[in-house]
Formats: sequence, C-alpha cells, structure tokens
Amino acid sequence: MSTEPATSRHVRVLDGLDAHQLSSVRRLLAAAQEADGTAAVNEQTLLAIEAGDEQGARHLLGTTGAGGDEAVVAYAHLDLPAAGSGADIDPLVAASAECVVHPEHRRRGWGGALLRRLLDESAPHP
Repeated sequence: MSTEPATSRHVRVLDGLDAHQLSSVRRLLAAAQEADGTAAVNEQTLLAIEAGDEQGARHLLGTTGAGGDEAVVAYAHLDLPAAGSGADIDPLVAASAECVVHPEHRRRGWGGALLRRLLDESAPHP
C-alpha cells in the first residue's frame, strides 16, 4: 500500500530539461541502475536526454515537494512520431516510451501516474 498520498504525485510534461532537471534525471537513472544492475533506459534514450535537442520528444518528471525542495523520483521519455510519418494510418509507426522510478519510491503509484500521462500525451489529437 502506498505511503505517499495521491496528491503528492505530480507529473509534469516538458519539451526539454534545464540543467537542474537534467542533473536530477541523471541521479535518478544512476540510482535505478545501481539498484537494478542494468541501465534504466536504453542508449538511444540516454543520448537523447543528454543532447537535449530531440524533436518530438517529451520528458515527464514525477516530483515530490515544491519549489526548492522538489525531488525528481520518476521519469519517462516519450518519443512521438514525426508529422507526416504515417502514424495515423500505420500501426507500426507509433510513439515509444521508457519509464523509471527511483528505487526508494517504487510500488507507490509513480509508474501508473507516468503511464497515464504517457497515454494522454501520445494519444492522437484531432
């Protein structure tokens, strides 16, 4: 059962990461890799996060706290298909995503919160 109230799970969607957010995501990825014994995201996603200039990408940050006390405890990287890629007619051209939750915050609803936002963000809009 979750020890964090539902109101404490904030997921923001960003087109890019500032230096502080990038540092927070790096720490999250390192903590997950240390706990799991494997990279938290694939190399393509890691390179995209570091480059910061990937068109069509969205960064979802799950945070606790507010203001200066805000901590990134969950992250998702969403790749959206480029306009004109045929995603509207070809099911093989679709959005893809990778998610990671800090080991100390797992089994508290963060993965579900990220997934709900990913589905909202990747749904086709008329």
